[in-house]
Amino acid sequence: MLDKKTENTSSKTELTLGQNLQSGGDISFENITQIGQQILQQKLDFFEPSLDKYQPSPEFTNLKVTLELIKLLQEKRLLVLGESPNIDLAALARYLAFYLRERQLALTTQKLVVKEWYHNSDPQSIDVELQNTKESTVFILTQVSPQNIVGYGLPQIQRVASSSPHYVIVTTDTPLAAWRLLPDNAKLFWRQLTVEDVADSLELANKLTDEESINGWYYRRLTPREQLLALGLSFFDGLFDDQFFAALEEIVEGAWQRRDTTLRALDYCDLDNLRSFFNFTETNTSTTFVEVRFPQQRLMLLKIAWKSHRRQILAALPVLVNLVKNSVRRYERELYGSSVRCDQLRKVISETISDIGLIASDAVEDTLLNIAADGNINVQAVAAQAMALWRDNEKRKFIVEDNQENHIDRQLFETLQRWQNGARARSLVDAILNERNQKDSEEPADYIRATIALTVAFAALYDPPDQLSPELLELLKNFIGEENEFVRNRVFTFTLPKLIAQHIIQVRDILHDMLRYLDDSVVAVASSLAFAYRFRPKDVLKTLELWNKECQTRHPTKVDIAEVKIREVFQATGVLNDPVKIREVLQENVLTYKVTSREVLQATVALTYGEIECDQRVGSFTAQEAIQNLANILSREQHSLVREITLLAISNQAKRAFALVEPQLQELVTKIKAKERQEIAEIFADFYLEQRANLRGGEQYIEVNQKQYPVWLNSTRPLTAIEQAMLRWAKNDRNAMAQQVAINASANFATKLEQEEERQIKQLLEGRDSLKTTSITVYATPIEGGKPPQDWYFGKLIPWLVTRDAESYRTAIRNLLPEGLRQHQRSSEVMNFVLRKWGNTSDADIKTISKKLKSGFWWAENLVWLAPLSIGGVLTLVGIAAININNSPNKTSIADTNQRIENNPANNQTTPVPPPPPTKGDTTTNAIIKGEPGEKYIRSGPGTEHDVLHIAYPGDRIRVIGKSNDRGGYLWYKIYFPQSNAEGWIGGHLVEVDAGVQP
Repeated sequence: MLDKKTENTSSKTELTLGQNLQSGGDISFENITQIGQQILQQKLDFFEPSLDKYQPSPEFTNLKVTLELIKLLQEKRLLVLGESPNIDLAALARYLAFYLRERQLALTTQKLVVKEWYHNSDPQSIDVELQNTKESTVFILTQVSPQNIVGYGLPQIQRVASSSPHYVIVTTDTPLAAWRLLPDNAKLFWRQLTVEDVADSLELANKLTDEESINGWYYRRLTPREQLLALGLSFFDGLFDDQFFAALEEIVEGAWQRRDTTLRALDYCDLDNLRSFFNFTETNTSTTFVEVRFPQQRLMLLKIAWKSHRRQILAALPVLVNLVKNSVRRYERELYGSSVRCDQLRKVISETISDIGLIASDAVEDTLLNIAADGNINVQAVAAQAMALWRDNEKRKFIVEDNQENHIDRQLFETLQRWQNGARARSLVDAILNERNQKDSEEPADYIRATIALTVAFAALYDPPDQLSPELLELLKNFIGEENEFVRNRVFTFTLPKLIAQHIIQVRDILHDMLRYLDDSVVAVASSLAFAYRFRPKDVLKTLELWNKECQTRHPTKVDIAEVKIREVFQATGVLNDPVKIREVLQENVLTYKVTSREVLQATVALTYGEIECDQRVGSFTAQEAIQNLANILSREQHSLVREITLLAISNQAKRAFALVEPQLQELVTKIKAKERQEIAEIFADFYLEQRANLRGGEQYIEVNQKQYPVWLNSTRPLTAIEQAMLRWAKNDRNAMAQQVAINASANFATKLEQEEERQIKQLLEGRDSLKTTSITVYATPIEGGKPPQDWYFGKLIPWLVTRDAESYRTAIRNLLPEGLRQHQRSSEVMNFVLRKWGNTSDADIKTISKKLKSGFWWAENLVWLAPLSIGGVLTLVGIAAININNSPNKTSIADTNQRIENNPANNQTTPVPPPPPTKGDTTTNAIIKGEPGEKYIRSGPGTEHDVLHIAYPGDRIRVIGKSNDRGGYLWYKIYFPQSNAEGWIGGHLVEVDAGVQP
């Protein structure tokens, strides 16, 4: 179940995210992953059992099968003790774990850890636990059923265990046939024992083997007081011992004492005559569980007690409801003192209500509706699980009469049908809500439908993979278009993940059809598919492949300008009467394309690739393949929202495997827009903050924006992985776009933490307390910003001036200078901090770049006022620069040379002033770059899917040498720069052709 901390925020999260996506608002890295985290974070709890009582003794002798079972466990790493109703399999599993631990210790002196699964948690992520646990461990999972493990994945557990230092012992009461194992797999790890196999043990064999013997034991050997205690053990099987007595006390005081006022509280001494019915299971933390030894005994006992203690059982139901509801709102130590206690309490009560419902469904329907009328998902899940358990064939055969067993499924679906369509169910829920005086936006029907959605998820686990029952399939279809946010939350965060993981092929078309709007359904389906990848990697990848191909064959739908509400969209732009300007605004705001089902499907595919956790132990799909698939989507996709989601998906993969995908990211930034590079830089800043918080070895901690970071007072702080990467990017002069991202990200590092870190370190060194929360206002520092100097000065003169003695750095400075200067103009303090940090690194190239950039900033700021003071001097200087730039040999990149940089004597020669840049009257040019101040990209072909080759600025003179339309039908010009001999393609709306020229 979901943790109760997430319950209060999940619905709000989806609403905000859904509205953001639908309205085209900001989509943050944090928001878009919240639903996915709810889905993917499956809780798995273990305790360390005390094994002292399982040493060889008269109760646990050296069983004749022990060596055989231990040998199989050591060879296969997984042992499944199959259905043996008259053997205490849980005790046998603990005995085997003790035996293996002692044997391992004797042979290798290495002590194995033993962990046992809490039944309240979800074992479907046991493979993840195996992968994440470092020390050799024996994992015990008792009473596991196929419904606990998605896809019936015992072979998957065996594969993961085989590649780990761990051992897994599983006990199950479910027959082998129900696990649907291949014969070869069954032979590998499955063993089904008989009573004769454990005949030498006094503790493992069941002495109450059938209903008749239990009936005699219950009515002849137990006193009335002990009969109630046995009934209580059946109600609360699996609770902590003190929790068991506290819960039983609630029933005694709240229900049973009303019928018998002489009934006093029950205590430990009353259990002595029931030892053949239950065990005390001790843990290494001095806690104890009360567990019924043989699950079938419990079921038969409830059926027998129903005949004589029906009124006591019915009277206990309201108390059980209150215990469930209080488990999410109260904190009494014995009953609700931890999340484990609360989860276990809800689980056992759900099973009890379900078992009573199997005996008499009408007896529990009002109880189930009372639970459903609670807004907390963990409470509603108790009712949902109780009804879903009616599909458990193993329970049915012990409780339901043979002639009624085939009608149990019908009982479940008829109950759900009554809840959806019957007035009585809504009236009862309405009365409960009114009694609580609860005022909210949800109607009684919403609570009912939310619980039904959870029931569908649990009930679907009882169908074999891709064999979902028609009734559940129809219910799913009814839920996928749900508009109520309360119900929608249950469907998206709970129902879809479980159904997709178990029945992905069967529900694939349903998922496809539900993806009609760019809203939270995209996140829900993507996160559910990523969750399903852990269990069915091939089927998930095949689904993405099919959907991706469909998106490639379908073309984006253009927006007809006449269809756009021009007055609403462009009122603030002042271009209502200018069709050319309208088209420009349309292009800039990506209103060029409608959001159709194609875009929604493509966004889902992209987000899923980002959410998948690539692990070679699960499937062969790698993070590099995921990034390549996402890059392919970006190369052809035009819609801004889809591109933004794709970038977030790329960031998700990069966060998990940055070292593996870093080369691909460097290549990727050359093919995306300036705004998108800014998003990448901001996401890198988020990576940085997380990595900084996780650094180890600091001397003290500071707090910034309510988060703690280690700091080094007397030594140099080690660089994080993302800092080291940005330094590599900064000096890679073969990739100007990556260099711009590096300098922008570095500025964000300084703004978001490092400047405040420096201030607080200073306080600590001065002996003042700095461990106070500091709120920092973080300003965006966009890559495309204010107007830089013109290209001739900015791209040639200044880089030449600052690298006359270090020519191999000229390209790096030329690439870094535009972005660096914009950051410097926005905040010289931040940029100076970055350069100072770079100057203090041990990397000689970064030191030099820092020094040259600082000089470049000075020239860029001072050339403007130097000109009027000494025009001739500046022109002479410009001429020197031009001659030397044009006559200089081919550039040598930093990456290509390790030799010492020497001064070029030619740089000191006196040269004549060159002609000024081409003017409008020159025959070498026939057009000019126009548009808002900032970089304009020159690409390798007509269309934004082509690589960026150069950067130009408004006012640059060019020559149009060709034209063509992109695949969207928009005009692009092929242009030539006479001054640099560069050429490439640019959007036609950014070019103003001279009058009388026909390009």
